[in-house]
This record gives sequence, C-alpha cells and structure tokens, in this order.
Amino acid sequence: LDHKRTFGLLRLVGMSHTTIWRVVAIEALGPLLVTIGLTIAVGFGVAALLVTTLTDGYAVSWPEPRYYLAIAGATLLAAAAVVATFGTVRKNTQVQVTRFE
Repeated sequence: LDHKRTFGLLRLVGMSHTTIWRVVAIEALGPLLVTIGLTIAVGFGVAALLVTTLTDGYAVSWPEPRYYLAIAGATLLAAAAVVATFGTVRKNTQVQVTRFE
C-alpha cells in the first residue's frame, strides 16, 4: 500500500503484474531472510559464548531437527503472507484506481 501510486503509474506505462510482484517479494522477503539468518547466527553465537564461559564442562552442539523445522515453518508463513499481498497489488494497480489516485 505504501507504493500504491508508484506501482499504479508503472502499470500505466506497461509494467506487468509479474514484475511488480517480483519487486514486492524482493522488498519483503530479502530483509526478512537476512534478518532470520543473522538472528540465528547471533543467537547461536551468544548462547555458545554464555554456555562455555559461565559453566564448567558444558559444550554447545548443533540444535536438534525440530529447531530447523520451526525456523522453516516460520519462514514459510512469512513468505505466504507476502504472497497473499499479490492480490492486493493487482487490485490497487488497476487503471481505474490509479486514475483517481
């Protein structure tokens, strides 16, 4: 909705819905995936640092498979939320909507 006017004008000059969908997906999923990756790395690093420095004899190992399933599920839900906006993009970039914007 933030880019409603811009995307509407791009549609008026001939940009396809597919290209606009690609832009929306990159704008939403790019930062999301980078944030998830950094969060995993920093969280694991801090946990390893705390466990190894504050306790004697404990070690950090890789998480069990349920952890990866939870991360994959959350990422898929976020991707589904982005894909769900594609119908709104099509509706808000029609010629009639853009003409009165």
